[in-house]
Amino acid sequence: MPAATPHSRMPKRPAKRGPTKRWARRAHSVADLHIHLVFCTKYRRRVITPRVFQALARSMRASSATLGAAITAIEADGVHLHVLLTFPPRLAIARLVQRLKGASSRAVRGLRLPEVQRALWGRHFWSPSYCVVSCGGAPLDVVKTYVENQQTRPKRPKPQARPSYTANSQHAPSPAILRGRTPYTHHLGKPPPGSPH
Repeated sequence: MPAATPHSRMPKRPAKRGPTKRWARRAHSVADLHIHLVFCTKYRRRVITPRVFQALARSMRASSATLGAAITAIEADGVHLHVLLTFPPRLAIARLVQRLKGASSRAVRGLRLPEVQRALWGRHFWSPSYCVVSCGGAPLDVVKTYVENQQTRPKRPKPQARPSYTANSQHAPSPAILRGRTPYTHHLGKPPPGSPH
């Protein structure tokens, strides 16, 4: 059995990985758009019970997937439904809201739950109003400062060109150095026998 070397006894360190960002990549765009939507029930009735919430969440996740969006988080307080989602740039927010509210309202109404039928009449479940807030990325003040300082921000230094040598150049390196080797590479760092060094 070969003797263990100092490197074989040392535990391997896990590779360091920074936070990954899930960019939505398409043919001509790269996007990372997040919005926070808030919907309110009709007449602000407290009808979002646990089983109503489950029906709403299932419907909204299915509708989001059909439109190319994805729900990151969803929760309710009985009257309001909060949805955090990411969506592609080609999708209008108004169309997304219309599909989410319409499909979820039909799904809940189709269940004919007594807590909903007692509190709401007609075919509607949601109030026509909603709230939408953009979120994610850098704070607004940081982005505003970045945009305003485009003319005054320091430019990146240009990369320096590598020196070119000719065959008759006085300072040209030896062919061994140009190939990535020093004259002593094949001697494991020791000068060859008879060397003045």
